Amino acid sequence: MKACDLNTPTGRLRQAFKDLQVARTQIADKWQDETHRKFEEEFLVDLETSVRRTVAAIGEFAEILGKAQRDCEGY
Repeated sequence: MKACDLNTPTGRLRQAFKDLQVARTQIADKWQDETHRKFEEEFLVDLETSVRRTVAAIGEFAEILGKAQRDCEGY
């Protein structure tokens, strides 16, 4: 049985979030109007927490899958 690779997509998620943070920093001085405030509030305020929780959940799931794979070896 081939193991499911969850490290690659998790790394890509982390990198995408870092890229988003860099982009946010780059535009912070240029975009300071009500639309920006609403966008931040509606879409980005809770995103970091969601990404961290998702990465943690994927890590836990990867451990469970790894254990299941080890338990099934030889069958």
